[in-house]
Amino acid sequence: MALVVIVAIGLSVGPAAAADGSVADDCQATGAAVSYQAYARDVANPVAAVRGNRSDPVLNKVRAYYRGIAVQDRGWELKTLGCAAPAAAAQPGSDAVKAIATYRAGVQEQADALVPIADALVAAVERGEVARAKVLYAAARARWDQVSPVAAQFADLESRVDLREVDLAAGQDWTGWHRVEKALWTDGDLAGLVPVADQLAADVRTLAGRVPTSRLSVSSIGTGAKELLDGVVTEQITGAAEVFSHLDLVDTQASLDGARAAYMALRPLVSDRDLRSRLDAAFVAASRELAAHRARDGFASYETVGLAKRRELARVVDGLGEPLSQLTAAAVGRT
Repeated sequence: MALVVIVAIGLSVGPAAAADGSVADDCQATGAAVSYQAYARDVANPVAAVRGNRSDPVLNKVRAYYRGIAVQDRGWELKTLGCAAPAAAAQPGSDAVKAIATYRAGVQEQADALVPIADALVAAVERGEVARAKVLYAAARARWDQVSPVAAQFADLESRVDLREVDLAAGQDWTGWHRVEKALWTDGDLAGLVPVADQLAADVRTLAGRVPTSRLSVSSIGTGAKELLDGVVTEQITGAAEVFSHLDLVDTQASLDGARAAYMALRPLVSDRDLRSRLDAAFVAASRELAAHRARDGFASYETVGLAKRRELARVVDGLGEPLSQLTAAAVGRT
């Protein structure tokens, strides 16, 4: 089976890891605590392509990010089984202000973390290190997809950064993630790609600087979550998201993480217990279905996912889409 490198990086929405790697003590009373070491055996090593290289600081950060989200994902499932999550830090102001501040802080964290990954990708391109550049591309896409609802506010950036080849106008210069993707996965020829990578890194840095002043509301956060999930159905499950690398499952995981982070920010505003329960269960179901496509060294290349399995993934994602479509109205009703 062909494998692709995956970095499943999410916003901090689950219990933190204790010093010994276990899920935080608040879950131990239920008997549901799980060690990272046990859970990690069931998920992908995100840096299998460079296993053994422990001196690279950027790749070490990638490993750390993955260890964190592995514990967070498991913590999310424990929470839905009755294991209480740690209380969020208090924020001043109304519930809506708190929700927006929580979401903005999470997006800022993702955008800031994307900057050094993009810089490292530039360095790998400059040195012609195709294998390392592929690892960093996957890590960067996982971050980018989660911040894309905010990036969409800035047309000047998004039009350069996330343009697909099929959408190019006649005579238009092609820049951004997918220009890099094609070079890495089609012929491995990085000659002439340095200016593209440089511009991409500069745009990523600009985005991180714009997050504090981005226009966010309860409505835009809820709408952004639904748009992320719509993108899973229309682009990622169809295989249109990553046509050269076939990292569509990486994008799917990132979109699911981004939608879940938005939901968790707005969840305190949702008074409808039934809707909360349905969303909690639907996020767990979607995460479990996606986990079924993991292999020891990452997600299987999307080329190897058959039609029946794609349909099942689409069915589960659709099951999340229906209650998620009600999130904005339910949250706005409390503001």
